[in-house]
Amino acid sequence: MDATEYHCACCGKFRMTRPLRINLERSLDDEEEQLLPYLSAHTRQASEQGIVVELLPNNWQAFALAHQRTRVSSKRLMLLRVLANRSKYPGDLVSLDFSTDYPLIDAISGNELKFFLDHLATLGFTEVPRMLSSYRCRLTPSGWQEVEPLGVGPGAEHVAFIAMAFDSRLDDAATLGLERAIRDCGFDPIRVDRVEHNDDIRDRIMADIRRSRFVVADFTLQKSGVYFEAGFAAGLGLPVIWCCREDNMNECHFDTNHYNHILWTTPEDLYSRLCDRIRATIRV
Repeated sequence: MDATEYHCACCGKFRMTRPLRINLERSLDDEEEQLLPYLSAHTRQASEQGIVVELLPNNWQAFALAHQRTRVSSKRLMLLRVLANRSKYPGDLVSLDFSTDYPLIDAISGNELKFFLDHLATLGFTEVPRMLSSYRCRLTPSGWQEVEPLGVGPGAEHVAFIAMAFDSRLDDAATLGLERAIRDCGFDPIRVDRVEHNDDIRDRIMADIRRSRFVVADFTLQKSGVYFEAGFAAGLGLPVIWCCREDNMNECHFDTNHYNHILWTTPEDLYSRLCDRIRATIRV
């Protein structure tokens, strides 16, 4: 299905099919209307990572829902990461635009973004010289300490790698379960199938795993690549969270089936259990 590419200061770069565009313009109910800011969050955050999302009639709601229930603590951390990424050096003043930058933290408006910026200043994580239409601030030493993960080398960045089968039957589990849980626990999820690049895919996978704090490996459908990626991460000393859909667990290889897998039945079940495991075992 042909899709048109759009460029938007608020939503970033994305692609959308004509049937979806017509639907969004003409026939949304109130519940769907409330999802639109979160759809902007999905496309903008993907665009910031160099990913051009293609929006279809059957996927846009799942993308939006993955950003709808982000916790307050996660939004605060997301904002700290935005400020850190925009800083050229510690002490650098960076700007945020209330009219276009709020999707970066899963906020629904510039007012919500301002609320979190003021909150960071109250906590002493930022210093804020106010401007007219924009907001300029710098991270304080306390802010840098809050946003920077501990340690160097493997796992130094605040991201988590997802190893799973690239299969449309698992789209909801990936978006509403794995990605949403990782994001709501304060980390940025990486799925290599959603990252556009010119690298050898194996080199890219190993590079992304090396910079991750931990790996979530879902063995549903028993793809050999998932076993490789989990083993590579374990060899680096990174935490691996093992998952599998309950009805597929008996197919897991005997070398790994003794690990404490998260057994799930629905994307919502996976989300809840994965959040609990991350919060119990991974230090933010």
